[in-house]
Amino acid sequence: MTLLLDKLKVLPDYNVEEILKEEFPRCEGHCYLDHAAAALYSNSQIKKVSDELQSSLFGNPHSRHFPSDSSTQIIESVRQRILEHFNTTPNEYDLIFTSGATEAMKIVADSFQWNSSSEILHRRSNGAVSEEKAVKKNSQKAQDIEDMQHEWKSLRETEMTEAHCGAFVYARENHTSVLGMRGLAHWAGASVYSLQIKELHNIFEEKSCTVLKDSNFDMDTFGCANAKEKISQGNSHQRGVTRTNSEMCSGRKNCLFAYSAQCNFSGTKAPLEWIEKVHKGALNRLLKTSPINKDARTEFKNDPHWYVLLDAASLVATCHLDLSMWKPDFIPVSFYKIFGYPTGLGCLMVRKRAWEVLKKQYFGGGTVLMVDSREMQLVPRPSLHDRGIGEDQSSCVPLGKIHTPCPEKLQTC
Repeated sequence: MTLLLDKLKVLPDYNVEEILKEEFPRCEGHCYLDHAAAALYSNSQIKKVSDELQSSLFGNPHSRHFPSDSSTQIIESVRQRILEHFNTTPNEYDLIFTSGATEAMKIVADSFQWNSSSEILHRRSNGAVSEEKAVKKNSQKAQDIEDMQHEWKSLRETEMTEAHCGAFVYARENHTSVLGMRGLAHWAGASVYSLQIKELHNIFEEKSCTVLKDSNFDMDTFGCANAKEKISQGNSHQRGVTRTNSEMCSGRKNCLFAYSAQCNFSGTKAPLEWIEKVHKGALNRLLKTSPINKDARTEFKNDPHWYVLLDAASLVATCHLDLSMWKPDFIPVSFYKIFGYPTGLGCLMVRKRAWEVLKKQYFGGGTVLMVDSREMQLVPRPSLHDRGIGEDQSSCVPLGKIHTPCPEKLQTC
């Protein structure tokens, strides 16, 4: 080990031999090289977690009593610490705890809405309404139900005619779970494109990108009900008329680009600059070609909304990802790849602008503010991580007492 350290260009500021002796004595005589799959846990981690579980009383975070509050405080503290580690805040990203990066990708694939009508259909099918609307009395209930059924039928017919909706683009050198996302995207009617890293380099190195046609569209406030836009004089709409981003995106389909920040097999890093280029429409020209799952290309009447899933599971185990600089919409992470324990724990970080493209039909206990068993009406919780989208909060309680033996902040690669 000493000879190996001497060959490093930058020597660590901690004693590796001492850490191995104190924290990983079980590794003596072994050479563990499978950190791409899972890191090794340290002795101090297990001791601190064990001491905490034996000395503290934790309850269901969805209840309201002292043990429940203890769990909630730790969970929210851990959530905040993780966001701070990635140099971001709850104002820009929400964090959903998962069993790992694989489940995080499945959540996106299961919930991603490939066109704008899907969002309205979701609302109609499960009866989701705002908290304000839920408390109002409706004097024309029978007529409203009839109108709702007519609108739902019309939207369903619209979605059926737009079966070829949106697109899923992924780098061929990718995590196996991305191929699992491909299957769900295909069954949802999306066009699927597979590109080699070399092809992606060629696309993103082009000086000109096909930018979004509607320059008034605000990507960061898409989906916010209060966001208003002034229509410019040169637009076909009357001057001075305001409309929401949701109205502006009517008929515009959602496309998702997925790639790994660092290859699990080779360790090769892909440029993070690709994120902004995709948002600006660098892949729009690709949609004019035939996908791998259809005989003909899909016609896009309007430029689509692009979202980026950055698989950071391998990268963040060795490098620091600064989310104040890079703005992917979905970031899957596996914590056991970083510090080994607890196993089966990761997260999905979701940028606020992408909240509205994740819709889940099923809901369980503790994920809604109110649900009426007599009618198709429910009020979801305001935070994305509280809506039951993959969150297993109890498993992250042990994280509250984990202190890694190595420096907490990794150097930027």
